[in-house]
Amino acid sequence: MRTTLTIALTLALSAAAFADDSDKRIDAYVESIKSNAALTDTARAAVLKRVATQRLNVYDKTETIADGLRLTYPAYAEALTLLAEEDLPAARAKLSELTKSDDPFLAAHASYFLAHSHTVDENYLDARPLLVDLTTGKRKAHTLYTGEALFFLAVCQAELLERDAAKKSLGLFLREHPGAPERMRIGALHMLNDLATIDEGSIIDVHDRMRFVEARLGKADSGKTPQAQQTRIIAMIDKLIEEAEKKEQQGGGGGGGGGGGGGSASGNNPSSPAESSTAPVGDAHAGALHRVNRGRPGDSWGSMKRRERERVLAALKDRFPERYKDLIEQYYKSLQDDDTK
Repeated sequence: MRTTLTIALTLALSAAAFADDSDKRIDAYVESIKSNAALTDTARAAVLKRVATQRLNVYDKTETIADGLRLTYPAYAEALTLLAEEDLPAARAKLSELTKSDDPFLAAHASYFLAHSHTVDENYLDARPLLVDLTTGKRKAHTLYTGEALFFLAVCQAELLERDAAKKSLGLFLREHPGAPERMRIGALHMLNDLATIDEGSIIDVHDRMRFVEARLGKADSGKTPQAQQTRIIAMIDKLIEEAEKKEQQGGGGGGGGGGGGGSASGNNPSSPAESSTAPVGDAHAGALHRVNRGRPGDSWGSMKRRERERVLAALKDRFPERYKDLIEQYYKSLQDDDTK
């Protein structure tokens, strides 16, 4: 597994191969302003002056086109104000209309901020197609936010469990956008490392899949994906519990008490209390755990008596850290709640 430093060095060496074409996009935008018949001469002069000044700002050059659009289109400026005020529904309504504009620069920037609002609201499925269009589609040539869009696309892909696609997007972002905001580049490196450490079927993988299912169950168009993920999660939990039980059995057989490996057959006091205190609990927990992980997850949890549920949760607490026990408990309960709606 490559470390953050290794990844950073590799990307630094390859970054020079990608030319910054922001000036070409700004030049194209300037030409569109000059040919915009809807602008008065005074308005056109004001926008051109603003663009000429902003493009020289090395720290904020990516705002050049966006600033010009704010001066040109009051509806766009109003939408961004609503977005800043966190009135997301109203902002989305205006931005959605602006994505249909005949001005390709306005349509592209409206798409970017619409996608951004969806990402903030964790509507990753709605944000993803907009971001794909901004990074690989027809909108790409009409915005300076391509790098930011690629970063947010990777966020969406990671949250939607499209981890290989997220890794690819992050790598592309780091290679092709060396001038992107430092916070995003650092975030991208951290995301790459996080994605690289997730093993399929691990408790972290289960955690992420639970979060995904819970989020999707709250959507009207959840479709078949959550059900498929539920089945997969239950299988993963079964496997984790089975592995934990094997480790527990191996640990108990190898060194219980203080008398060594051969003392368990005798009637010595050190081994007898251990058998009476641990074996029944382990058997009871194992039985309860395997009962809850059969059939539909919500039905399994909902059909169990309170005492049985407590045994299951006690077993989970024994086998996994407290935060994962709570997570699994919450997950089962959320599935039950969803089934009763």
